[in-house]
Amino acid sequence: EQLNLEAKQLTVLPEGFSQLEALQCLLLNGNRLRRLPACVMKLVSLQKLCLDNNRLDLLPEDVGNLTVLSELGLRGNRLKELPDSFGSLNSLQVCNLDDNLLVELPQTFCKLTTLQSLGLKYNKLDVLPENFGCLSVLNTLELNGNGLGPLPSSFE
Repeated sequence: EQLNLEAKQLTVLPEGFSQLEALQCLLLNGNRLRRLPACVMKLVSLQKLCLDNNRLDLLPEDVGNLTVLSELGLRGNRLKELPDSFGSLNSLQVCNLDDNLLVELPQTFCKLTTLQSLGLKYNKLDVLPENFGCLSVLNTLELNGNGLGPLPSSFE
């Protein structure tokens, strides 16, 4: 149900990882992962995925397969963009993307209608998607440390 592999200096995940079909919580904080292996995208029961403080610079397009994921931690990586499929994480409630290199969010981000808490501190964002204000259940939004201009009109 839960697997804790935090701070193990991992650069890759072991083969056969995708056989952990019932896994609900995967903790991989504080490793040296540069890429998220395809085997993680097959863990369709995953509800919590923690990847804080790794070296990720790209998320695979099939990250959207994790449709029951409710909590995602990606703080302290090297992400410059998110795939369009990110908007398919339709159970996501908590997402921390602080301390990355994000320059924009995909337009599909606004499909995250269950999102309640979003950390985007210390990225390189200068604009948010136009329909960003449609995230109606979002009650915590942290944006400091970006170069944002005016908020989209959808916030009004």
